[in-house]
Amino acid sequence: METDSETNRFVSIFYPQVIGELTPFQGQQFETLEEVYDFYNQYAREAGFSVQSYSSKKSKDGEVIRKKYVCNKEGSWSTETSGVVKRCRGVGRESCKARLIVVKSKYAGYVVTIFEDAHTHPMTTPQRRHLLKSHRRISGVDQLVAQQLISVNVSTHQQYDILATQAGGIENVGFTQQDMYNSNRDRRMKIKGHDGEMLFDHFMNEQEKNPGFIFKIETNIEHKITRCFWADAISRAMPGNAPKIIITDQDPAMTKAISEALPNTFHRYCSWHILNKFSDKPECTLHYQQFRECVWDSESRDEFDLRWKRIVENSRFNEDTWLQSIFNIRSKWVPAYVNHIFSCGMSSSQRAEIGHAFFKSCHVFESLGIPCSHTLAYLHKIRQLHELPYQYILKRWTRSARSDLVVDNDGVEISVDNSLIGKRSALFQRYSNVIDKVILSDEASQIFCEALDKLIERIKPLLHGAEEVLPSARRSIAFETIINEPNPVKAKGSGKRLKGRKELVREKYKGRRCNGCGKYGQTRDKRNFPMLQKSSSNVDKDAFNGMDNSSSSQDDEFFR
Repeated sequence: METDSETNRFVSIFYPQVIGELTPFQGQQFETLEEVYDFYNQYAREAGFSVQSYSSKKSKDGEVIRKKYVCNKEGSWSTETSGVVKRCRGVGRESCKARLIVVKSKYAGYVVTIFEDAHTHPMTTPQRRHLLKSHRRISGVDQLVAQQLISVNVSTHQQYDILATQAGGIENVGFTQQDMYNSNRDRRMKIKGHDGEMLFDHFMNEQEKNPGFIFKIETNIEHKITRCFWADAISRAMPGNAPKIIITDQDPAMTKAISEALPNTFHRYCSWHILNKFSDKPECTLHYQQFRECVWDSESRDEFDLRWKRIVENSRFNEDTWLQSIFNIRSKWVPAYVNHIFSCGMSSSQRAEIGHAFFKSCHVFESLGIPCSHTLAYLHKIRQLHELPYQYILKRWTRSARSDLVVDNDGVEISVDNSLIGKRSALFQRYSNVIDKVILSDEASQIFCEALDKLIERIKPLLHGAEEVLPSARRSIAFETIINEPNPVKAKGSGKRLKGRKELVREKYKGRRCNGCGKYGQTRDKRNFPMLQKSSSNVDKDAFNGMDNSSSSQDDEFFR
C-alpha cells in the first residue's frame, strides 16, 4: 500500500495506507492473543513492515493481562564497540514507535488500548514483503510435505521449487529457501540419536492402523537395538517357509549370518555392485563392456567360463587378483549360474538396479516364474496344447495372489483398515476437482474462497487443540529411555561411476604444471621458478652494471 509521510525537523514520519477492515483500532476486541498477533501481522504485511512480540505482563495466576507488539525496527543499535569486526547487515533499528497494545478484558478476551501507526522508516515494497521475518513461517503441513519429499530423495532446493510452483510463485510460499534449509537442518539435529525411538514409534503406528502388523525388538543391557523383526498382514499371508533366495552385496558379516540362520536359502550376491566396482579398477575400465556382455549374454556356464577366460587372456589380466576373486565366486552372482533359483527377475539388492531383469531363454521359468518361448513352442507344437497347464501359472502372477485370509495366533481373521487413507484420498480428490474448475473464473474463485472461510470458522471449534505433528512425535517422549539406536557403523557407500581415459590421466597428474620445470603438483610457476629467477637476476645484474659504466663515462665527459 502507499504511504503518507510527514517531515518533521529531525525525522520523517511514514503512515501506511491500508484498507479499513484490516487496520486495527482502539477498542477492537479479540478472543485470544493468537488472534491479536495474526490480525496485526496481517495488517503489517499489507502495510509493508514486520511485527515482533515486545513485552507482556502477567497476573498472579500467570495469565497474560497486557501484551505489547511493536515494529521490528523499534529501538536503536548500540554505539559501543567490542573490537570484534562483524559483518555489515544494514540498518535494522530506526527507533520506530509503531505499536499495538492489548489488555485483558473484564468480560472475555482482549481489547486494543493503544494503536500507533506512525513509522520512522519507509515501508517495504510489495515485491519484498514476503521476505520480512514475521511473515515467514513453515507450517506443520509444509514440514510434513518436506519429509515426504526427503523420503524419495528430493533435494531441498527442488522441494522449494515444487512448493513455489504449487503456490503460484515464491512470494506466496510463506518462507524462503534458506528457511527450508534451516528447518531441515533443525529436524536432523532434533532426531539425531533417536533412531531407535523413531523405529519403535513407527512400528506402534503401523500396529494401530493394522492389528495384523506384528514386530519384536531385542536390545542389549544398554537398551541398544541388537535385532528386530516385523511383518504386516500381507507378508503373514505368504507361506511360512524360509525364502528361496536372498540378494545382498558382498558383506562378510551378512554372508556368515545368512549361512547360519538360513542354511537352506540360496544367498546371491548383487550383480550391480560387483560390476560397478570396475570403476575402482582403472586398468580394467577399458575392457568393462566385454566383461559386461560376458556376464549378461552367456546362456550357459560353459559359455561364460570360456568367454571370461578369453577376455582375461587377451587383455593380459591373468595375474589380476580381483578379477580372479570374482570369478571364483561366479556361482553366487553370474546369471548363467544362478538362474535355476526363482528370483522374480531381480539381480540386485536395490529396486533401482533391476534394469537387467529379464535374461535369455534358458532357466527363465525357474528364475522369473514366467514360461519362456522355448516352453510355449514345445507345448504348442510338440504337445499340441492350446491352454497353458496350471503348473506353469504361478499364483504370484494372478489376481488372487493376495486373496488368502490372514489370521492371528488365535485363528481370527485380520483385516487391513484403510478407512483413514480412503477418507483422505476421497476428500482430496473431491476438492481438487472443484479447485481445478473455479480457478478459471474470478467470480467463482471469490465465491469459493468466501465459502471456504465460512467453513473454516465452523470447523475451528472442532479442531481446537489439534497438533500439527505426527502421532510418533507425540508418543516418542514416553519411550525415550527404553530403546536406543545401535552403535553406528561405517557405511559402504555407493558405487562410483566409470571414468574416461582423459579423466583418469588428469587425476594421475593432479595439480598445476610448472612451466619452468615441467612437473605437476607444483605451487610455483615460470614467474617464481628458482632457476629462472637466478638466471634472470644475473642478466639484470649484468645489464645494470653496463648501465652504470655507460652513465659514469657520460658523467666524466660532462664534468671535464
